Order: sequence, then C-alpha cells, then structure tokens
Amino acid sequence: MLAEDKGLRFEVEVDRTLPVLVGDDEALTKVAVNLLSNAIKFTQQGHVILRLRRAADDLWQIEVEDSGIGIPPHAREYIFDEFRQVDQSSKRLYGGTGLGLAIVQKLARLMGGTVAVQSEVGRGSTFTVTLPLVRAGK
Repeated sequence: MLAEDKGLRFEVEVDRTLPVLVGDDEALTKVAVNLLSNAIKFTQQGHVILRLRRAADDLWQIEVEDSGIGIPPHAREYIFDEFRQVDQSSKRLYGGTGLGLAIVQKLARLMGGTVAVQSEVGRGSTFTVTLPLVRAGK
C-alpha cells in the first residue's frame, strides 16, 4: 500500500450507526480512491485517515484527513477545476493530471451531494463528501 511504503499511519474509522448503504459502488470507490490518492501523494509524514460517518438522519459522509502540505486559501477556489493543481510550475514536485478533485466533485454532485475542504498550509487537509443517506430496501 502506498501509505505503508511512505511510512504513513493509515486508519479507517467507520461509524457503527451507519445503516447498510445503497449507492453507486463504482462512483463511491472513485471518490474514495481519488481522495486517498491525493492525501497520500501530498503527505510525507504523519497520517491519512478515512472516515465513513453519519452526518444527520438523512446524510452520511466520506472524510479523508491528512497531515500533508495543506492548501493555501487562494488555491481552494480552483482546486476542483479540471487540470488545475496548486503548483502549476514546470518544476512541480507532485505529479498527476489535476483531475482527481474535479472527478470527486462531479461524482458527489451526481449523487446529490457536496464536497468541502478544510486545510492549513503545513498542517494538512480534510476533504468531506456529504451524500444523501439511502438505506437498503428503500
């Protein structure tokens, strides 16, 4: 696993009050993989945590927290744009196409949800995807 290769502490926390969820498995997997890939890519030491939790009676969340480089306030306006990254220079330290967060946002919206970010430069970021709670059998 990439986190293990970098010596990062990787944790998964699942809220026990979450019912069996119904949704687009492929889209949910893409959301989680893109968020986790970014968290691991931009974290050199510390942790990456994946949380699945209930946000309200009719909402649940996928949250990915890292202790990575963080995102400056001005960049939060465009990080969800296609082909945009915080560092647009030709000598970028981190690879990638700049599509991961755009995909996350698009899929979240298609599933009736939202995506938000909290971040502090040098201390890490937390991305939270909030989705409607659809229970099995309904």
